[in-house]
Amino acid sequence: MDGADDAELRTLCFQDAEQQMYVKFYAAKYDKYKPPKDIDLLSASVLEFVDRPNAPQRDRVCGIEPYIFGHYGKWNMAFGPQHEVVRCTPEAFAHYTFYSSKRTLVVSDMRIIGDLFSDPIVHTRDIRGSELYYGNRGPDGIDEFLKTHKCNGVCRAMNLAHLNVPKERERLRTALETDIEK
Repeated sequence: MDGADDAELRTLCFQDAEQQMYVKFYAAKYDKYKPPKDIDLLSASVLEFVDRPNAPQRDRVCGIEPYIFGHYGKWNMAFGPQHEVVRCTPEAFAHYTFYSSKRTLVVSDMRIIGDLFSDPIVHTRDIRGSELYYGNRGPDGIDEFLKTHKCNGVCRAMNLAHLNVPKERERLRTALETDIEK
């Protein structure tokens, strides 16, 4: 969000909170399958100071979430796990979102402190959707996930279908061609 002008900053704050709520929807669905660890996602909000009408936008709006003590780690990204010690839940959740969304998105890039998740990125298949959320790499983000994901014990425990990467990447390409033609 650095370098954003005032209007962009306001939009980015609201998009960030919306994206977090969108991911909470998928987390609630994921948790119904009783995985070894639930997805506990921090709630993001927007604080807007309406009593400062003459102040610059950046002084009237800010994105907030609860402060959590500890060290934030980024455990997975669209292009694979980020630590030598792999946590299975973030990768399984990304896998789940891919299938649960009927292959139209993947959630990754989450930061984790303890067992609390924050700052998710939603990568969407719809090219127009790449403008909806900050950090969305669109089909490239989904493709990177497909190339790097390795099913783990949580994926298997939840009976998530094994990713046939060549077949899924071909489906993605075909879907994109169809989307472009529309």
